[in-house]
Amino acid sequence: MAGTAVATPLGAYPKRPPAPAVVVPQPIALRAGIGRVESISAVAVASGAGTPPPSAMRRLGIKMNDGTVQYVDSEVPNVAVGDRVELTPDGYIRPI
Repeated sequence: MAGTAVATPLGAYPKRPPAPAVVVPQPIALRAGIGRVESISAVAVASGAGTPPPSAMRRLGIKMNDGTVQYVDSEVPNVAVGDRVELTPDGYIRPI
């Protein structure tokens, strides 16, 4: 039956799209271990006043010794791309 058309009755579709679902990001547990900082980028801190204030918060992309990459938001000072760091089991970043 090639060329058969199916008619959809009026009102079969909602007049407006359904409200979008709210997605709440789930925290991901960091794995302790040693790795090398591969990237550093600034992290904007949200404020209710429009323009976010400057922040010392930075996002570190750390390639772990097992080949995985973890992203960590931190105010850790004196860390540069290429530095080796340890993510401790108690949630600290320690340059090594």
